[in-house]
Amino acid sequence: RLLPLFDALLAAHPGDPTTIATTLLSTLKDMKRNGLAIDTITETDLHAVFAAVDEGTLAASSIRKVLEQACAGTVVADALRAFRKLEENELRGLLVRVKHDHPYVDGKALISLVMIETKGRADGDVVARLIKDEEKQKK
Repeated sequence: RLLPLFDALLAAHPGDPTTIATTLLSTLKDMKRNGLAIDTITETDLHAVFAAVDEGTLAASSIRKVLEQACAGTVVADALRAFRKLEENELRGLLVRVKHDHPYVDGKALISLVMIETKGRADGDVVARLIKDEEKQKK
């Protein structure tokens, strides 16, 4: 039953087969084990989720959150908007605030604080690059 679905998703979203496989074999199984109504998630919903990952508007780490919202009755498009990745300008503003609130934190700890603040809606590599860029500008 899962192989045709995997093949259909992979054909439409060939970028990351591991994420598709993990979602189908692990994430959905775990959600079902936790009592979520995964039967409400349609193939169309999964295509929308993986399309958002392909486009870079959804972090792979947020797939489960979107699917959990879908199980709770939220329209997938609304869940995708709620968990969309933050834009660089939003991250810059957040970075300024986090640095202001935690002036003695830098490096990986600063990245961690930003990731916690964004609840996974930021790309860690982008956050690290923004911090490096800011440090270069100060020199």
